[in-house]
Order: sequence, then C-alpha cells, then structure tokens
Amino acid sequence: MGCIIETVNVAGIPTKYNGTQFRSKLEARYACVWDILGIHWEYECIELHSYIPDFILDIPFFAGEKSYSPVLVEVKPVFNPEEFRSPIDTIAHSGWTGAAIVAGAMLRKRELFVDVEEYVIGYGHPIVDSKHGDRNSADWFRVGWSSTEKGFMIGGPSDISAAWKEAGNRVQWLPKR
Repeated sequence: MGCIIETVNVAGIPTKYNGTQFRSKLEARYACVWDILGIHWEYECIELHSYIPDFILDIPFFAGEKSYSPVLVEVKPVFNPEEFRSPIDTIAHSGWTGAAIVAGAMLRKRELFVDVEEYVIGYGHPIVDSKHGDRNSADWFRVGWSSTEKGFMIGGPSDISAAWKEAGNRVQWLPKR
C-alpha cells in the first residue's frame, strides 16, 4: 500500500541560514544542500517580468550532450507532478530564456537499473523561451542526480541523499525557548 501525500497550503517558516533570511525552511534546506555539494548559488538576485526566482545556480545542467548554465531554480512545497504546473507556467512567462528547475519538497530515490540510481528533486527544462511557443509541463522532465559517472541533469555523482539529510538537520526549525 502506497503513501498518498496531499499538499496543504501553509505559510513557510522563515528560516535564517548562513547569514541569509529565507522565506521558508525548504528554501534554506536547498541552499544548504547547494553549499554541501559546493554549488555556488544566489538567492532572489534578479527580477523578471512580475517574478523573482528563488535561486540562480552556477552549475552545468545536462540535457543530452549539451550543458547549460546558469540555472534558475524555483522551490515549491509540492509533491505530485501535477502540482509543478503553476510554477512552470510562471517561469515560462517570466522572460527567462535559460535552464530552469522547479524543485519540490522531497528527494525521491528511483532505481533505474542494477547499480544505477537517480535522485529526483523536481522538473526542469534546458531552455525556457515563451517567444518560441509556451513550454508547458509536458515539455519538462525529471531532474536530479544519478549514480552514473556522467551525471543526470545536475552535476555528477555525489551523495545527494546524505547532503539532503544533513541539510535537513542543519536548518531544522526549533521553537523559541
């Protein structure tokens, strides 16, 4: 029997991490993951058309044989694939013309083949360009890390599972005493 997760609209818990005030604990956790993995990030550093993305990452985003950089990342407390549609539409109409990722609330482990695992954080696309036809959620594909040598969409082999857990510990919300 599988676990059914329903998204509940709740306000994020503002969280300070490494000198930056984030709007939510989930955003802070992703910043911590980027730090653990040695990925340079900027938080809410640009304004697009009626939209401020959460992160811009200075990393390669692989799609086939090509890599793209920088990468826009929008973090949302979503679990199910259909919940990624709204942020994807926002990005597609923002004027951003580079690689983009919508990162969700969980790191999902999938075993593809013997000795090959992928860790999915959300959905992404190497080029977002609403001038050449709107990109809808069907155009976007799973993104994350792979245990293979070349890497799967973001970066290369690394222990993303350990980084995700450690980041959760570092930004854990504790009530005021």
